[in-house]
Amino acid sequence: MKSLSSNRSTCVDLFTSTFGEGPGLKAGYAPGRVNLIGEHTDYNNGYVFPMALDSMGTLAVGATTEKGEIGIVTSADVTPNSFQYKSGSTELDDVPQWARYVVGVVKCFEEVANQKVSVDMALSSNLPMGAGLSSSASLEVAVFSLLEELYNVTNISKID
Repeated sequence: MKSLSSNRSTCVDLFTSTFGEGPGLKAGYAPGRVNLIGEHTDYNNGYVFPMALDSMGTLAVGATTEKGEIGIVTSADVTPNSFQYKSGSTELDDVPQWARYVVGVVKCFEEVANQKVSVDMALSSNLPMGAGLSSSASLEVAVFSLLEELYNVTNISKID
């Protein structure tokens, strides 16, 4: 398993090799999670006891651009491992499954922050996909946190 510092190096190297040096490079991070008890009961009004996995998570690094696109590259073993998405588009047919999580978060951010997004980002995680460690939730929170940093948005409630 990659350490957090190794994850950071991978992510920054991936960003610079794909997009070049990013002025104002920022980061967003979110840990993985495991439910010690109560898996899939929270949405049925049951009790859960989740635990964050501090040493396992997803890192997103990025920089704003003027391209009007969202450029995404991931270190995950997926094909394709990069994707360009036109900001404001509603078409998802050509968006790879893994990138739909990112596109969904971008669309949500644009709506709640009232901010058009144009950004390049690299993603790296040491969470295994499909292992029940909330890798998709970690990806979504890391991307949203990155966007908050890049656009200096501080007025979005963490509770709502």
